[in-house]
Amino acid sequence: MEKGETCGTLDVRPFDEAFARAQSALAAAERQLTQRQSAQAKAQANLDRREARSGRRAASRKALANARGLLTRAQAQFERAEAEVALRRESLAKAEAARADAAIVAPIAGFVLERTAVVGARVEPGAPLFMIGDAKTVRLRVKTEGEGALTIAPGAEAVVTSESVPGRTFSGKVTEARRTESGAPVDVIVEVDNRELALRPGMEVSARIGIVESEASSTGL
Repeated sequence: MEKGETCGTLDVRPFDEAFARAQSALAAAERQLTQRQSAQAKAQANLDRREARSGRRAASRKALANARGLLTRAQAQFERAEAEVALRRESLAKAEAARADAAIVAPIAGFVLERTAVVGARVEPGAPLFMIGDAKTVRLRVKTEGEGALTIAPGAEAVVTSESVPGRTFSGKVTEARRTESGAPVDVIVEVDNRELALRPGMEVSARIGIVESEASSTGL
């Protein structure tokens, strides 16, 4: 599986419904903003007329004060409408992002090691759905026996082959050699370069380690 590849998809219907509601709410807020803008413009024009008449002493002080009060209220309503539009736009952006997140994509390249996702099941926030392993470097657990196995030490070179990938060899290196008791098999951990992702979990492989020819099969990918 490549990085960014879709592993699964959540049911998009709830996200689509939420997105539609957010769109509708934004449209209503924008209509309200247009109305408040028009009301503010009318209040401003009314005040301008009153002030022009006041210069000719044709308007009373009370009428001028009323006109200013109307403009102040219209401006406040317009500002609230602007804030509501900004809020609805933010909600729409969140709904759109949530809908895009319905696709579950692999954060890294690798293999699906475990899947807990079940079609039709309810998913709780934060619940693990897939376990993806970065398989660019794989670790093999190899059992070796015999006197030669006792000479294996971390840093020893290893060559790995698999019948599942005929004609290919893979370079590795021993990172651990665990000895429990005299005469017991040596438990060796080999790290193998797998940048091409040719080796996959569950494959049976053979490893030739170090100078001493010591072979073992493992399904420890």
